[in-house]
Amino acid sequence: PREYDLYWSQLENSDFFLLSIYILVSVIPFVNAIREKTSIALAMVLSLLLVMFVRFTFSILELDFNEIHFFSLYPFIADDPTQIHRFLTSAWLHADWIHVLSNILVIGLPLVVNNLSSIAVNIADTLMASQLGTTQLAAVAIGSGVWIALFLLGLGIIMAVGPTVAQHFGARRFELIGHETRQGLLLGALLSFIIIIIMRSIEPLLLWMRIDAEVCRLAQGYLSALSWGVLAAYGYHTLKQMTEGVGRTIPIMIVMGVMLPINIGINYVLMFGKLGFEPLGAVGCGFGNALSFWLMFLMLAGYTLTSQPVSYTHLRAHETKANLVC
Repeated sequence: PREYDLYWSQLENSDFFLLSIYILVSVIPFVNAIREKTSIALAMVLSLLLVMFVRFTFSILELDFNEIHFFSLYPFIADDPTQIHRFLTSAWLHADWIHVLSNILVIGLPLVVNNLSSIAVNIADTLMASQLGTTQLAAVAIGSGVWIALFLLGLGIIMAVGPTVAQHFGARRFELIGHETRQGLLLGALLSFIIIIIMRSIEPLLLWMRIDAEVCRLAQGYLSALSWGVLAAYGYHTLKQMTEGVGRTIPIMIVMGVMLPINIGINYVLMFGKLGFEPLGAVGCGFGNALSFWLMFLMLAGYTLTSQPVSYTHLRAHETKANLVC
């Protein structure tokens, strides 16, 4: 096999074909970013990742083309005008899997932590409810199932805020980010009104499904208590989508990291009647989660509106610049 392909004249037809694949996968993310007006930084990460994938694939196939020699920057040919491409292509060769994936994890890892924290709260609620007996546990399980089903119906609509904000952010239309966020908050308020009505009148449906009457009563109590936090839940997720859209995911992780022990602690106090409170069982779990939703919303809203010094969006309608979490 050839060891050196330093000059264009040394390339064969098969080399040009492989070279076109490298160019294609590295350029497509930028073309798509410009066309869709999304983040160029994200396109760079995707381009590096695709090039690494192609390099890995070619190494497995053992193709007779050494991209290192053709794309890397060599001092002894740096002054050759035909080799000017090396000043650009060498950057793609210095990236490795760890470097590229670390850029993705900077944005993605906080979201993973956020989701794991949500799961941890559900697990804690189940474990605590199990200590109160099978009836309380069944009520929490049924109530949680109804809540999640209703919540996800609205969340699917609210999640449109994230990609919409990301497009505005990539196109540097910062003033539209606040507009979309306010529309998301208004839409969340409307959805909350509908879902609250359903949550507060679900008991007849549960009885019609031949579920034990006591379990239905407790599940209705759980949902009625939890309904006080529906508005805050959608408000929080609207702001969460906005911060995700501009690539600021650390505040979301901070809020969930702080709220995880607080949420579990509030539920424990209200369910078991600690610190002078009356033991409420499944209903206390609903009140605890509702209160936690409001705390999460207030924390993220306060952090969004007051953080300094980075300012990306007009979040309030009559403000010149409203600050966003950095």
